[in-house]
Parts: sequence; C-alpha cells; structure tokens
Amino acid sequence: MGFGKNGATSDIIFASLEYTILFNNFNFKPYKYIKMKSVKSLLAVVCFAMISNFAIAAGTPNNKKPEGAQIQAYLKGIDFNKMVKADTKVNISFMINAQNEILVVSTNNKVLDGVLKSALNYKSISVSELEYNKIYTVPVLLK
Repeated sequence: MGFGKNGATSDIIFASLEYTILFNNFNFKPYKYIKMKSVKSLLAVVCFAMISNFAIAAGTPNNKKPEGAQIQAYLKGIDFNKMVKADTKVNISFMINAQNEILVVSTNNKVLDGVLKSALNYKSISVSELEYNKIYTVPVLLK
C-alpha cells in the first residue's frame, strides 16, 4: 500500500464507500435512536415525578374538619372503659409542630397520661386556625 493511484487514498475512499453502502442497505438512521432514547428518558422522569407526587399527597391529611374533631377522632379508637370507671374530664395540653403533628405536652390525669400521649403524639392533623409551637389546652370528657 503506497501512495498514489492504488495507495492509501484509494483504501480510505473504498472504506468510506463500504460504510455508506452498509448503513444505507439497513436503513440505519442514528438520529432515530437518539430521539427515542430522549423520549424514553423524558417519559421515565415524568413517571417518577408523578409517582413521588402521589406518595407525598398520600402522606398528608386531606380532611377539612376542625382540629378538635380530628383529635376526637383519634381518641375514639381507644377503649377507656377499662381504665376509667366513671365519667372523667381530662385537660390535654398540646401543641402543633411544623410538620402538622400533635405533640402532647401534659394532661391532668396521671393514669391516662401515657395512653393519651401514645394515642395523640406525632399524629398528623390539618391545621387551619391553630398556630405552630403554641400550647393549647382542650378539655375532653370521657364516658
């Protein structure tokens, strides 16, 4: 292989011509693959964003009940008949943190203190009128 009419220059032209024939016979179009890869990537990103949005929405409470009714709903799941024999009034002091969770500070009943704290602490609540990190007291009548 030398230079000249039958040298390296003709080999390069022949290789280029062979490359063109090879890809023209199979209709190879690299731009289609690039577009499809971009479309698949974009579709994957959109699906991930939608799934994460639904997961976040599922974790937040969507009820528009007043705060007192939401606390009452949490307390309805507890059977107080075993712990309290007569009607009892309990004052629950609590506050709402930045994540809209109830934090029970104290109660005036030592017997029910642990039960009420475990039932209410870190439960999500939708807040409309209450301020964050301010202590509120709610009276609860147990029958």
